[in-house]
Amino acid sequence: MSIKAILSPNNLRYMFLTLVPARFIFIVIESCQPESFNSYLAIHESGELAWMLLIFTIYIGLLHKLLPSVWIIRNLLPLRKHVGAMIILIVTAHISFLLNKNGIFTNIHAISSLLVSRERAIIFGTLSFTILLFMLFSSSKVVINQIGYRAWKRIQQLAHVAFIFAALHIGLSSYLSDRSIHYEPFIYLGIYVLGYMYLWWKNSYTN
Repeated sequence: MSIKAILSPNNLRYMFLTLVPARFIFIVIESCQPESFNSYLAIHESGELAWMLLIFTIYIGLLHKLLPSVWIIRNLLPLRKHVGAMIILIVTAHISFLLNKNGIFTNIHAISSLLVSRERAIIFGTLSFTILLFMLFSSSKVVINQIGYRAWKRIQQLAHVAFIFAALHIGLSSYLSDRSIHYEPFIYLGIYVLGYMYLWWKNSYTN
């Protein structure tokens, strides 16, 4: 069997739908320590997993624009819709772990205050999650038929805004808590900006 057959869109989808849930289950198991549930570990690892999936979603679209003829990128592109749903589920768990850590599962006022707070730049994470949730709900066939395909495609562009907010949430969280800077998200953000600047320059030069 050829490598192209092994890495077909369907096979890649099955791999993704197996590996990502397996990774999340491992995070939960790893956090279940004998004495108590390690909320800090669960928050960090689930957030990292959601961030990696969001990077995949954004970067695979960028790579497809830069290298449209590469077959593996074309095969990975359809995974984005599954990735989006997975991100929502994982971030929901991420928020649940955060609420558990703060002991405010049933306090609506405390929950709303936490989700819009500047502590660890949580407000940027909340904005990113809200955008992704809106995108998910707008992706049903009923909604697409009502608003039209073009309007739906414009809504999907909000993923870029969600990516920027997520990068700010992760990058600023360390700085706001202990004045240390987490550079990795800003590096990903910089590469993303450079990639789209190159596409803009290329399209302008071609036209």
